[in-house]
This record gives sequence, C-alpha cells and structure tokens, in this order.
Amino acid sequence: SSMASTCGSTLALMDAGVPIKEMIAGVAMGLIVSDDKFSKYKILTDLSGEEDKGGFLDFKMAGSKNGVTSIQCDMKVQGVPMKVLYEVIEQSQEARLFILEEMEKTISKPKDAVSKYAPKMMRLVIDKAKIGIIIGSGGKTIKEIQEQTDSEIFIEEDGTVVISAESEEMAKKAFDIVVGLSKDVEV
Repeated sequence: SSMASTCGSTLALMDAGVPIKEMIAGVAMGLIVSDDKFSKYKILTDLSGEEDKGGFLDFKMAGSKNGVTSIQCDMKVQGVPMKVLYEVIEQSQEARLFILEEMEKTISKPKDAVSKYAPKMMRLVIDKAKIGIIIGSGGKTIKEIQEQTDSEIFIEEDGTVVISAESEEMAKKAFDIVVGLSKDVEV
C-alpha cells in the first residue's frame, strides 16, 4: 500500500544513514455508511483493497509525531459531515502515532554514516545564463558529462544543479566539470 511505502521509505532512509529530521508514517482510513447516509457509520483503520473498493471514503494521512506532512482523500459519498471528518482525522492520528512507536522499535534514529550503497548527491547553484553551456546543443554536453561520470544531473530554471552518482568520486568528478564549465573567465 502507499502508506506501507511511506513507512518503509522512512525506515530505509534511516538504515542507509540519511540524516532525516523525523520519522514519517502514514495510515489509510476508510468509511462505511448506512443506506440512509450517516445514521450509522464505521471508520476503518488501515483499510485493505476490498474495504477501499466497497467503502465510501479513502483517507490517507502521513506525518511525524509533531505534525501532518500530507493528506489525501477520495470521497465516494456526497457530503461527509464535519463531525465524521474530525473523527477520521483523530483516529488516523492515533494510528499514525502507534505505527511510529512500532517503527522506532526497529530503528529509532538514522545510522551514523551514510551507506556505501546510498547514492551520493551534490548540489550547486550556477548563473542562470550558464545553464545552456552545461546542457549543450541538443543536450550533448550534459549527456557526455553523465556518461563520463556515471551520474545523473538535474538542472532547475533558477540555476540549481543536483548531481547524483553511485560513488562520491564520480559525483565529485561531475561537480568539478560543471563548475569548470560555469565559471567566469578571470585574468
């Protein structure tokens, strides 16, 4: 499920030594209502595929102990009373905090060192006017850099360049090439 992916991603990042600030967990909530709409209803925690398919609400909330990072909601019934939404949010928060406690039993903080298997990333900001030099005609220059250094290079419109490679050595090599191409010539 997407919420298991959220929890698993947090655990994987911590195990790889990525210095994340807080653990993030998520939980999917569902809702079953009576035929006369909300005279009777049941909020489901950690719903499965069948409950999602046959239910009236698919509500996902992810976050840390200190707050919510995202909410996604598919409503399959017109008009959910605020009282019910408050209950869904409260029940979701209780479940998320429980999941975070369980996750902490496995790993409670990121490992001290980044795993040798984790991709290495470097970031720099270049003059926006130099972006074309790095990309080259038809993307030729950036492709050559990526091939030479076995890296991936992403350039944003504001001049931010993010370089990702399997080894720190290759990331540094790509970084140095980008810096060399984007430097101003000085006497």
